[in-house]
Amino acid sequence: MCFQGTTGSGKNYLSELIADHMFDSEKVKMKQFHVIHGRSYFVDESKIDSKREELYTYVKSKIESCDTNVFVFDEVDSIPMGALDILISIFENNEVSVDSRNSIFIFLTNAGADAIERKCLEFLENGNYRESMNIQDFDTILLQSAFNYKGALKK
Repeated sequence: MCFQGTTGSGKNYLSELIADHMFDSEKVKMKQFHVIHGRSYFVDESKIDSKREELYTYVKSKIESCDTNVFVFDEVDSIPMGALDILISIFENNEVSVDSRNSIFIFLTNAGADAIERKCLEFLENGNYRESMNIQDFDTILLQSAFNYKGALKK
């Protein structure tokens, strides 16, 4: 899942809500809810390769110890391009030793926030109500902003 929007729009809150509903106790949640802060995790560009390996080992070990996890990658737009590619074999379930099908991977980004705000404003200026907006109104904006923004999700 990828949640895009401005600061304060509820991306982290929604991630927490998902974890709260998945895990029946705070103790379980503490073991199976993992937040990786892109800005602070990949702070030193000279150590990107070692941090990538460290991240791979961390995610793999958490899934090996319990197959139901929620991994939140916050500020994905701050993670260097290609830094998450090392996890593709886990995301796609190609890693022989781990089964990630019961884990959820959530990517949070501010990328595209300006475009989302412009689209909302345009919608309202045309006399429409917020409640009448739907995901199809934003599909192109969301995809373009996620995959064209310089950061970990860039294609």
